[in-house]
Amino acid sequence: NGEMLAFFHTGQALVLPVLSYLGVSQSAFFPPTEPPLGQPFHFCAPQMHFDFGTRPQYPRAHFVQSHLRAFRKALEPPANRPCVPKPQGIVVISKGNTSQAPNNEQEIAAALGGLGRPVTVLHVEATPFPRLLEILGSAAVLIGAHGAQLGNMVFAPEGAKVVEIVPQVAFGLLDFHFRDLAGSLNFTYVPFGQEVKAELGKRNHSHAVQERPVPAYAVDVDKLRDLVASLF
Repeated sequence: NGEMLAFFHTGQALVLPVLSYLGVSQSAFFPPTEPPLGQPFHFCAPQMHFDFGTRPQYPRAHFVQSHLRAFRKALEPPANRPCVPKPQGIVVISKGNTSQAPNNEQEIAAALGGLGRPVTVLHVEATPFPRLLEILGSAAVLIGAHGAQLGNMVFAPEGAKVVEIVPQVAFGLLDFHFRDLAGSLNFTYVPFGQEVKAELGKRNHSHAVQERPVPAYAVDVDKLRDLVASLF
C-alpha cells in the first residue's frame, strides 16, 4: 500500500520512546524478543532499503551528519515556544551501580557544584523521555563515563561540550565511538583519562578479553572539576 516501515533488529526499549515522541512508533517494527533469538525472525517486503556506512577503519561506524541534523531538528521544540536562555548547566550521565562506571558520582556532582552552575545527575533509564530531553537541553557541558549511555549526547543542545571519562587500562580500549559522534554533531569533545588501580587493570591485559567490563572506579574529582571549569 505504499507504506514504508523501519526495521530495528534490537533496542526496542531504547528506541520506542523516541519514536513515540516523534509520533512515528507505528512506522517501525522489531523482532518478538531481544537477540539472541530462539529461532530466526522472518519478514517479507516488496523492497528493502539498507542505510549504513563505514569508514576505511572498519568496523568504525560512519555517522551521517545530514541524518543526525534531520533527527535533531525533528526533536526541536515548536517554533512559537518562548525564547529560552542559553544552556548553562552541567549534566552528569549516571551509569548507576554498574561495572566500568565511576563509584563516586555524588562526589563528582558536589565538586562540580562549586563552579556556580546548576548540576544534574541524569539517570537515563529511570527518566521519561520528554524529561530527558529537557535535562539534556540544559547542558552546556555533558559528562559521562565511557559506555553506551554517553550516546545520549545526541539530545544535547547545539554547541555543547562533551567530557568522556575514559578508564586507563592495560589494553587498547575501543574509545573512538563517542569522539566520532561528538565530532559529527560539531560538539567540543574532551577525553578525561582516569587511572584505574593496577590490580583492576591487570584483569584486562589481553586483547582477547578487552571488552570485558572494567570494575567500578573512583574519579579524581578535583582534576575533573578543574577541566570542566576550563571549558567555560
